[in-house]
Amino acid sequence: MNKILIPPATIVAIAVVSLLINISSILVFTIMPEYLTITLGLTNTGLGIFEGIVEFLAMSSRVFAGIISDYINKRKPMLLVAYIITMITRPLFAISSSVYSFFIIRSFDRIANGIQATPRESIVGDYSTDGKRGSAYGFRQSLGLAGSLIGAIIAQYLISSSYSNYNDIFLLSVIPITAAIFILMFFVKDRKKNTSNTEIKEKATFKKFIKTASEMFQVKYNKYWLIILLACVYMMGNYSGSFSILRSIEITKDSSFGAFLMIFQNLGGFMAAYPLGAWADKNYKVRNYLLGTGFAVSILSNLLFFFATTKFMVLFASSMWGIQLGITQSLFSAKIADSVKMEQRGSAFGIYYLAIGLMILIANTIFGHIKDNFLGGYEFLASSCFALVSIVILIVMHSRSKKF
Repeated sequence: MNKILIPPATIVAIAVVSLLINISSILVFTIMPEYLTITLGLTNTGLGIFEGIVEFLAMSSRVFAGIISDYINKRKPMLLVAYIITMITRPLFAISSSVYSFFIIRSFDRIANGIQATPRESIVGDYSTDGKRGSAYGFRQSLGLAGSLIGAIIAQYLISSSYSNYNDIFLLSVIPITAAIFILMFFVKDRKKNTSNTEIKEKATFKKFIKTASEMFQVKYNKYWLIILLACVYMMGNYSGSFSILRSIEITKDSSFGAFLMIFQNLGGFMAAYPLGAWADKNYKVRNYLLGTGFAVSILSNLLFFFATTKFMVLFASSMWGIQLGITQSLFSAKIADSVKMEQRGSAFGIYYLAIGLMILIANTIFGHIKDNFLGGYEFLASSCFALVSIVILIVMHSRSKKF
C-alpha cells in the first residue's frame, strides 16, 4: 500500500516543483484576462487568438524539448533552462504597456512552460512503473493543482487589498519560481537506463534517435495514435480559462471573482487527480470508464456555465471543470507513457502536446469569435458538443479493443 501512496523521491520533488511553478503561473493568469481586455483594450476574439497562439507555441516547444531530452537521454537540463526563462519573463509583465509587448513576453513565458512540460512528464514516467503510473501522474497533477489553488487564494487576497495592483502581483510571482529552481537543482535527478551485463550501453547518436523515433509509426504503436486522435477531438472543446473567468465576471458583475473561480477549479482538480489515478492503477479496466466520466463532467460544467445566473452556479461549474482536468490530464498522460518505450517517451509526449496545441489554437479562436458575436455563453455549448463526440469515440475504441 505504501508503495502506491508514496511515489519515489524524485517524483515527489518534481511534484513540489510543479506546485511552486503553478503558484507563480496562477498569480499571473488570474489577472491576465481582465488586464488584457479592460486595461489594454483587447477584444474577446483577440483574446481567443492571443491565448490560442501562445498555447500553440507552448505545445510546439514541447515537441523539441521531448526530442532533445530523448536524444541526450537527460530531462533535468531542459527543466532548468525552462524555469530560468520563466523567472526572467515574469517581472517583465510589470513593465508591459501594450498588447504587443505583453504578447511577446507572454509568448516567451509559455514557450518556457512548454519546454519544461515534456521532460517533467517523462521523468514521472521514467521513475514510475507499469500499473502505478496513474497514481504517479495523479500525484504530480494534484500537487500542481494545489499550487494553482494556493496561487488563486493569494491572488484573491492581493486583488481585494486596496494597496495592491497588477505590477505587484507580476513581481511577486518571481518568488515561487526561484524556490522551484532550488529544489530542481538539488533534489531532482535523471534516471539512468538499466542495462544487463550482456548489454552495451549505446551512445546517443542522431542516427539512433531517428531509428527509435521512427518505430513509433509501426503498427504496434496504433494504441498511441488512437490516444492522440481521442485527445485531439476532446481538446477542441478545451477553451482557455480566460473565457471562464470573463464569463464569471459577466454573471457576477464582480471583477475580483475570477480569483474565486480559480480557487474552486483547482480545488476540484486537486481532489480528483490523485485518488482517481490511484484507483485506475488498482483496476486498469476502469481507466476508460474514468476517462469517459471526465468527458461527461466537462459537459456538465459547460452547461452550468451556459445556464448560470448566480455565484453558486458559477463556482459549481468551475469545480466541475477542475475535476475533469484532474481526471483527463493525468489519465491521458498515463496512457501515453504506457504506450511507448522509455527512450521514446519524450518524443511521444512532444507529439501529443503539439497535436493538442493545434486543437487549442483552433478552439480558442472559435470560442473568442462566438463570444464576440453571441451573448450568453454559447461558446460553452460548443465545448459540450466536442466532449459528447469524444465520449462516442471512446466507446467505439473501447468496444473494439479492451486493451485501449
